[in-house]
Amino acid sequence: FLRDTGRAWRMSAFARSLAYHRAIARNRNAYLGALWLPLGFVVFAGGISLLWSQIFDRPLHIYLPYVTYGLFVWNLIIGALTDGARAMQESRNLILQSNTPILIYPLTAMLKQTIMAAYNVPFVLLVAVVFSPAFDPIMLLALPGLALIWLLGLAICVTLSILCTYVPDLSEIIASGLRFVFFFTPILWLPSTREGLHHFWMWNPFYYLIEVVRSPLSGNYDMLFPAFAVTGALTLVAWLSAIVIYRRFAGAVPTRIGG
Repeated sequence: FLRDTGRAWRMSAFARSLAYHRAIARNRNAYLGALWLPLGFVVFAGGISLLWSQIFDRPLHIYLPYVTYGLFVWNLIIGALTDGARAMQESRNLILQSNTPILIYPLTAMLKQTIMAAYNVPFVLLVAVVFSPAFDPIMLLALPGLALIWLLGLAICVTLSILCTYVPDLSEIIASGLRFVFFFTPILWLPSTREGLHHFWMWNPFYYLIEVVRSPLSGNYDMLFPAFAVTGALTLVAWLSAIVIYRRFAGAVPTRIGG
């Protein structure tokens, strides 16, 4: 695993180039090109916030940052899950025709999601500047929180990219399950408005993954320690699992996807 990690690191420029190509490929021929990536996020976050703030009778200046931060992190997480699951199949020809370490392909999947998230950062920063309270140094904890999410996402990409070559239906199972999880995770709704769902969000790991970035930015400091503790523990477990699965199953990946 360490040897392949070193080889993948030396080829990281190739991974970045491939990730960028895949990130903008869908909008390459559109008039606005890659600008559709942040535009779609802005329209969805803004529209949902405007509508649901009326439904829940919450001030827009509180609800818009809450939803924006939540969607930003959620998109990064589900991108790692869905793209990670497809990483080997999408790179089938490259795997069969070259001698590159297969760690390149889950790395490419995570870099692709990073590039797509980067397009949304200006809007997130604008919301933070306009709607957040006065600057507090604790808000900078969102950066290590985001770094933890990235490391966790990469571990997930490594694990799922390999497992999905053995269980092809797993990617569809994940995609279907995430649609259900989305509505039971406090992204569009505030936990304080749904006390009856307390057991859903308190035992929902996605809530803590989102709060590790959202709580420093929104001033919800009570969630800082639980969010970092849970996210850190999940990241450690995810990497231990990824290493075990890689050592056990990665060698057969070319055979699995070539069959």
